[in-house]
Formats: sequence, structure tokens, C-alpha cells
Amino acid sequence: MKKISILKHSLFCTIIAICFFSTAFAQDEVIDLYDEALPGALISGNYKEQPEIDAEGNVKRIRKVSNPTLSVFYPENSNGTAVLIFPGGGYGHLAVQAEGSNVASWFNKIGVTTFVFL
Repeated sequence: MKKISILKHSLFCTIIAICFFSTAFAQDEVIDLYDEALPGALISGNYKEQPEIDAEGNVKRIRKVSNPTLSVFYPENSNGTAVLIFPGGGYGHLAVQAEGSNVASWFNKIGVTTFVFL
């Protein structure tokens, strides 16, 4: 339980730091949540992430997410607020485009920094 508490605290501090410095770094960023394999993960050679790409080359969905990340989308003109986005899709896939990047883009238009958990 203590490891989970430390992870939550570290994630919270990282998000606060990024929000504080977001005006200095006006670019998108991807943060790996784990430096190594996930704790307790079952390693299998045939279990790999499977992105579904649309005609424009954008990731539409991801199946079998095995490396969780936090994608940061910075607005051009930040209003000092931020929001966490957790795309839906359940156990089968994550709706990265419809419920992740599209939502982040909308929030960016109104000055909100967004963090998309994938």
C-alpha cells in the first residue's frame, strides 16, 4: 500500500510542477508513468499494444495498453487551469482520439492545460 501512496504523491507533484511551468514550455509532452515494467505485470511476447490508425495517421484507439503514459497538451494561452482526461473504452480498448485528444484540443482552445491518461 505504501508504494501506491508514494506513486500517487509523485504523480500529483509531477502534475502540479507541469501546470506551474506550462507557460514556459508551450509544447506537447508524453510522460511514462513507469521507468521499468509495470509492478506485477505478466510478461508475454504476444501481448503488445495495438494502435488503430485512421486515414490521416492519427491514433484512433489503442488495444492492449501495456505502457501507461500521461500525455500533456498545452494551450497557446493558458488560463492557469488544468484537467485530467481518462479516455473510455473499457477493457477492450481506449478511445484515444474521440475521448482523449479531441477533448484535450477542445479544452486547449479555452486555455486549459490537459493531461490525458493512456
